[in-house]
Amino acid sequence: MARTILRATLALLLLLSLPATLVLALRPAAPHPLLTFARWTPESGAFQPVVRDLDTGYEYLVLGGVWGETPIWSPDGNWMVYSQRLQGFSDVYLYNLRTARHLHIIRSLTPSRPVWSPALGASQVLIQRGSQAMRYFYVADVSPTMFGVMQFIDTGRFDVLWSPDGERIIYRAIDADDLLVSLSAEYFAAENRLQMREFTRTDRRMDILAGWMPDGHDLMIMSAPDSGGQPNLYSLDSSGTTTLLFENALAGTLPVWSNGDSDGALLAIGLVSEPTATTASEPALFLADSAGEIHRRLWDGIVGQLDWTPLTVGVERQALAFEVVQAENGAPFRGIVIYQQDSDTLTTLTLPGQFEVQPNWSVFKGRPFDGGIALLVEGLLMLGVVLTQKRAVYGRPTGSPLRVNCYLCIRANAKVCGK
Repeated sequence: MARTILRATLALLLLLSLPATLVLALRPAAPHPLLTFARWTPESGAFQPVVRDLDTGYEYLVLGGVWGETPIWSPDGNWMVYSQRLQGFSDVYLYNLRTARHLHIIRSLTPSRPVWSPALGASQVLIQRGSQAMRYFYVADVSPTMFGVMQFIDTGRFDVLWSPDGERIIYRAIDADDLLVSLSAEYFAAENRLQMREFTRTDRRMDILAGWMPDGHDLMIMSAPDSGGQPNLYSLDSSGTTTLLFENALAGTLPVWSNGDSDGALLAIGLVSEPTATTASEPALFLADSAGEIHRRLWDGIVGQLDWTPLTVGVERQALAFEVVQAENGAPFRGIVIYQQDSDTLTTLTLPGQFEVQPNWSVFKGRPFDGGIALLVEGLLMLGVVLTQKRAVYGRPTGSPLRVNCYLCIRANAKVCGK
């Protein structure tokens, strides 16, 4: 009787644990940031895209032995675009994480940086080819496993931007340094496209479109003064009016805003100090707000590509990855440094002797099933149910002579009791 009660109790607990395990497996996944960058490998004499999980320290080569530069993940994490330089050309490829297929997209005279639509749920990528002065723009729809037909849309300068809502594409006109062109999403499917282009004349010459302000409405542009020297950073509203944000911005390094509330957003920007009679100009990386106030001096020296973690990670886990260029024991060194905003700490990711560049974040939205403890408990419960089964027939012969006879009948394949 006691064994029967124990077995029934274990079976009940096992039955009740199944819904709990199902809930554990299907609970919403916490966005998990992963850092992608390009590492120089002396063995192959080329760069290879690397993905690193900063929480666990685990890293892997995304493309195996295939080399590539400028790795950029799609917002849904299914595709990675990268480029290869070969015989004076830059070839752009797409790699699908689900099918492990590599697709050659386009060949260009100069390296181009494809731009993914930032809109949630959108699956469009803008590809460029051509020279530095004139690029041909193509847009393609992308599904989780299929790449659509590239559609030519227009020509312009290399610094093209998607609007934050993914509804417009903005770029500089070829024949004027103070003219912006804007294309709406309806433009892609229209027949008479020329009448659908919108133009904005700015009040100063633009050297490069640097990105968007935190409000998502005004642009950032970099414009060098007529006398030469380092460019200045301006905000640009929809009427074409510019407002000075910072002077002496570090040329070649695009500033980026942290994600989240526009009022509390911080701008990571490289600035160059003015030379004096006793000191030379010194570049450094700073954090500043939209009012132009410097909050922190992050790094002394030249910095390259900057990237904040996406908004889906959460404001409390914001981190900035940036590329540093400096001399180490007299030798050039290029590596990646991580700034954690919540702990206000800096960590050099690149080990001595390595050469790593082009950091950018992606977000792993899935979740590996971490119900190991629940499965262990269920296994023990199932083992207990098996061990507490009644073994009256096949067990050791105990009890009354009738039970012994039944056991002997089975073993001898004979009838002893006549039943």
